Parts: sequence; C-alpha cells; structure tokens
Amino acid sequence: MSKTFSLVVNQNPSNAPTPDVLPDGSTLAQVTDSTPLPTDDSGPAWADSLGVSGAPVTSADASSTPLVITDAPTSGEKIVLTALFVSVDAAMTLSLRTTTDHAVMGKFILPAGGPPCQLTPRGKWKSPGANRTLELLASVSGNIYCTPIYHSEA
Repeated sequence: MSKTFSLVVNQNPSNAPTPDVLPDGSTLAQVTDSTPLPTDDSGPAWADSLGVSGAPVTSADASSTPLVITDAPTSGEKIVLTALFVSVDAAMTLSLRTTTDHAVMGKFILPAGGPPCQLTPRGKWKSPGANRTLELLASVSGNIYCTPIYHSEA
C-alpha cells in the first residue's frame, strides 16, 4: 500500500507577513493524510520461537560437542536471531555458528559467573545458510545456560 503526500507552496505576491511565510515570501500549506494511524502496536510481523522445542538449552560441556540452540527453520529458510541470552559459570569464549558448515556468526567472551549476556541485534541477524540450526561452541568446559529467541524466513 502506498500513500501520496503533496506539499503545496504558494507564492505570496504582496510579501505581507503571515504566520506561515518563509523568508523568500512563499507559504506552506498543511499536509494531511486521510488514513488514520493505528491505535495500538500489533507487534512484529513474525512469530518468534524460543530455544529448542520451546525451552531454553543448557550444557555442562560444549567445548567438544557444540550446543544446538535452535530448532530447524522452515524448509528452505534461514534462522533470524531476534535475541540471545547466555550465562556461564566458567570464563569462556562462545562461538555462535551454524550447523553443517560451522559458519561463525559471532564470538562472545564471557567472564566466570558474570551476569547474563543479552544480545539484541538492532537489525536482522540472519544465518548465512538455509536449513541450518544454530549452535554454540565453547572454548573450555563449563556450564552454559542459553535462551535464544528467533524465527525463520527466506
């Protein structure tokens, strides 16, 4: 749906002072749109998922076997990460990657027993490959608690 707006500039031949007169003598007309604005926020246009099978994920050692943190996306689509909450009990570096090709999307250095890390991208953080889940690979053994919020799209 597109909207058309018009700005009408009228020349004021007498240059008489009026409230809407610009320094060059032109005047501004009010621009209106007959479409009413929404009265509430309908939220995002997608339905987010949480963790794996709707639950946060945990691991005692994701240094040798990565921790899968999402369900598979809809066939042919990619995971889009909306938010990620992670806490650890040992200092470690976590690599966020895709399964199968192990493309690294980001790395996070977390202190031992620190506050939870919250990652909320301002734009879309879309996985580089279709039909892949996301996983965390840790630099050392230690407990990881993770709650990803995501959806899938083409």
